[in-house]
Order: sequence, then structure tokens, then C-alpha cells
Amino acid sequence: MRFRILGIAAAAGAFVLGSSGAFAGGALQACTASGYSTTYSQCSSNTNKSSTQVTAVETLKATSTQTAGLIAQRIGSFTGASPKTASGPFRGGLSGGSKDLGVGVWLNGGYSNIQYNKTGSEFNGTVWTGMGGVDYKFTDALMVGLAAGYEDTQLKTTFNNGNLNASGWTIAPYALYKFTKNYSVDVSGGYSGLNYTIDRLDPLVATKITGKTDADRWFAAANLNGVWSEDAWRFSAKFGGLWANESKNAFNESNGVATSALSTKLGSVNLGGKVGYNLGFIEPYVGGTGRKWLGDADDKADFLAQAGTLLYIGELAVGTIEVSTPLGDSNLRQINVVTNIRFDF
Repeated sequence: MRFRILGIAAAAGAFVLGSSGAFAGGALQACTASGYSTTYSQCSSNTNKSSTQVTAVETLKATSTQTAGLIAQRIGSFTGASPKTASGPFRGGLSGGSKDLGVGVWLNGGYSNIQYNKTGSEFNGTVWTGMGGVDYKFTDALMVGLAAGYEDTQLKTTFNNGNLNASGWTIAPYALYKFTKNYSVDVSGGYSGLNYTIDRLDPLVATKITGKTDADRWFAAANLNGVWSEDAWRFSAKFGGLWANESKNAFNESNGVATSALSTKLGSVNLGGKVGYNLGFIEPYVGGTGRKWLGDADDKADFLAQAGTLLYIGELAVGTIEVSTPLGDSNLRQINVVTNIRFDF
């Protein structure tokens, strides 16, 4: 009887010790301790996962749309007829090749501030992208170009008390063909080579865990465009799609835990338009794009509200400033800013 009582007491003591965290030498052990992934909920939740896995879909949406959007800013300048105006030297619709040499040179910058609040996957931070390109107008209908750029993503991953930093280079060819003055089709695609650096805290002992990996990202976009003008008004519409695939390599975190390779695929079908009014040296506009997300984005839908202006600078340069924000996802708060300047020779 005495031994039975002692056995029950020992078992009870082990249960109490286990429920508050197992100790070795008086110190609480990390989630890598044997059996902890099934004993402690913290060790089997996103709090104990690499941010490269948890944020994969949302970061791919942000980065791929920003890159494709910067190229689309340049392509869009080739598509339209200019509205008539009685005031100011309106030059809307200039394109690579509208001057004698048929060459266009452009620089774009993109910035996104993101706050994602889905429970268990919370993060916030910024995405910066800079791109430049050169294109040539082979005929009045056909333009072909090549773009290159650099991106930098910096996120605070609050779900695991950590950080994610990603950076890399992109190269992307693009082309546009005008069927008529008002209708055109464009295609673009590209490759990005990325480096990821992450850190997080162990959920039980708060020791810092670090890791690094590389990734390859491919994207492609195609759009059917229409542009019409009436006096100083310009109207445009676009129907198209975007596809992106990012493959991250497997790696070991500093605590020895293996993180498997991950391939993230998503796409979107987009329908939108803009309305602008020429005031001489500037052309303010508003617009919006409905987006249906596919693949790993779980068939979500949202609406991208846009507002901006064209700026006509001297005889050769045209600039663009645009602000946009996606609406329809209660977990996402995002502000995007895009700037562009192009020179036509």
C-alpha cells in the first residue's frame, strides 16, 4: 500500500511538472526537447514555425503584384490616345518610339506598407522595389522592352516574436502590341533570385533562433487594354491575369530544426479601369481593379482602389504618382505608392 501511494504521488508530481514546463538542471527546456511538440500547444503552433512558411502567400501577393505593377506602369504609357485640350502642352500617350530614335527609358519605385492581422499569422512591415528599363518601338504597333530591378522586404513577424528580411534582383522582358489606336494586348514575365534571413524566439525559453535560405520566383502577366478619350477626359479599361510561383529551399534553423522546401503558387484574374482629366501639365485620375485570387491564395477576392496623376515634364519626360489600397480582406491593411518617370527619344 505504501509503495502504491508513493507511486501515485510521483506520477502526480510528474504531471504538475510537465504541465508547467519540463526542467533539466533547473532550467526550462526549449521546444526542441523530446515530446514537446505534442505536449505543449506553443510548440505545435505558428509561434514555433519559421516565418518563411507562415507568411509565404501574403508576401508573394505583395511582392509579385508590386513588381508586375511597376512594369504595367510603363506598358500603360504606350496604350492610349491623347484627349484633346485647349490649355497646356498635353503629351499623354507618349511611348517608347514616339521620338525619332524609337527608344524609351524609364525608372520606377514602389513602396508597400503592410499590416496583416489574421490570428496566429500576424505580421507588419514594408516592401520596397526599384525598377528600370529600356524599350524599343519596332513599328507603330509593337513595343518590346527589358526591365531589371531590386526589391527589399522587411517584416516584423509578431506571431513568432521574430523578423523576416528578403531581398534580391529581378529581370523581366515585356512587350505590347496595339491592334488599333484604342485596343492593345501586353505580356510580361520575369525571374527573381531572393535571399531570406529570419529570426524568432523559442515559445518556451525565448532563446533567439535564426535561419537563412534562398528562393526562386517566376511571374507572368497578360492584359487586354482599351483606352478612349473625349475632349480632356481619358477612359481606360483592362482585363487580364497574373501568375506567380516562388520556391524556397530547405534549410536548418540555428536550433537544428529542419525547415522543408516550400513552393507557393498563386494567380489572379483582374478587371478594372480608370478615369482621368487633363488639366494641362497634370492629369489626375481615379480607378479601381477587382481581383479574384487563385491557387494558394484560397480563392479570395478583393478590390484595389487607385488614385494618382500624370505629370508632363518638359519635352521628353512624363511622370506618374499613384496611391492604392486593397479593400475586402478584413485581415489586411495595405497602402501602396508607385512613382514613375520615363524619357522618350
